[in-house]
Amino acid sequence: MMRRIALGALIVTLAAGLMAGCGKKEEPKPQAVTPSTEAPAPMGGAHMGVPPKQEQQVVVPDAVKGKWRGVKLVVEDKEKKAAKEYEVKLNTDFQVPGSGLVVKVGDFLPNFVMNGPILTSLDNEAGNPALRVTIVEGGKELFSGWLFSKYPQIHPFENPKFGITLKEGVPNKG
Repeated sequence: MMRRIALGALIVTLAAGLMAGCGKKEEPKPQAVTPSTEAPAPMGGAHMGVPPKQEQQVVVPDAVKGKWRGVKLVVEDKEKKAAKEYEVKLNTDFQVPGSGLVVKVGDFLPNFVMNGPILTSLDNEAGNPALRVTIVEGGKELFSGWLFSKYPQIHPFENPKFGITLKEGVPNKG
């Protein structure tokens, strides 16, 4: 009698295990990849099959180099509920009037695309204008990344008093 009970318990346990194993396993969902300005991850995970994080590289194509002299930035004073447009040369520092903010204006890509770790421009047409900036206040970096003219809500500069967005690129004359 004891053997029958033990054998029955064993059969029930095996059946439950088999039924649980026969269920369809859910595939892991892919995660979105977004541009980042963080430093590359240390190599520690490489031995466990985790590829090291690739450092992003900005490539300004020859068709774009020298074709743009600057950009138009819109600075919004959130307290005064007012906005003003400024034309700023590329690769210069711009002191935001009435604030301690300095915008370090970098590369401009008129048609921003991302191909793995390479950030570049598809061509010289203003299809997806993007500007690389670093914003500092009192020597402290507040933001480092890209401002997108057609998609200002993607990776915006967030500050309780000021908003800074890219309006458009300013082409060289001639």
